[in-house]
Amino acid sequence: MKKGENVKKGFILILILINTVSIIYGSFSLGVSAGTALGVSSKYEFSENFAVDAGITSHILDNDGTIGVNGDILCIFPKVIDFESLNIPLYAGIGVCYEKNDITGLPTDTTVSEHSIGARIPIGFYYHFNITTSFAIETFVEFVPCYFTTLDFTCSFLCSNFNIGVRAAF
Repeated sequence: MKKGENVKKGFILILILINTVSIIYGSFSLGVSAGTALGVSSKYEFSENFAVDAGITSHILDNDGTIGVNGDILCIFPKVIDFESLNIPLYAGIGVCYEKNDITGLPTDTTVSEHSIGARIPIGFYYHFNITTSFAIETFVEFVPCYFTTLDFTCSFLCSNFNIGVRAAF
């Protein structure tokens, strides 16, 4: 088994565990995001000020076959934008990400690696539309600076992602 496969399986296992605990014990939301990549987004709020999120994305629009997974720890600032009946929490965090690039058909001298890992800093805001006392629709917008490196550390790069999304909060 390749070194990259072990990292990928371990990262996916951590995301599955976080989401399983989220569903069983707390305020969980699940939905979709679009922007730099399209994907599935989930979030678990431990409290009004602390959450974790995870996502699985694909660069379908770029048609480059890149698949990614990410997980973040978020610090929520619930009272930054607070008007009479309108409360829009801001958040910032730190996280990790993994991407698998489709390198089939590329020249052999290309610098694109099949696997890359990185650090990310999500910054954004969200708003809950309360449908019932136990169900809400959450919209969010985020900007995410990222730093990636290949698993063999031969190539590294900075990038940024912009996402908008909607999640059902249970």
